[in-house]
Amino acid sequence: MPGMDGLQTFTALMQNPQSRQIPVVFTTAKVQSHEIQHYLELGAADVISKPFNAMTLADNVQTILSLSYD
Repeated sequence: MPGMDGLQTFTALMQNPQSRQIPVVFTTAKVQSHEIQHYLELGAADVISKPFNAMTLADNVQTILSLSYD
């Protein structure tokens, strides 16, 4: 992403009271467990590893979001 990476964007969203409650799902090729755990500890709703199946991506995100709003 030009200008900001995903973590910077996430941090900006979390610092803004108007966007703090938006569930954020990271997509990343960094799939080591400690990296995924770091995203989750920061407050991400979930992490989807690349490469991902484009045919099931929408269902996966819908499931993640439904769990975020329970």
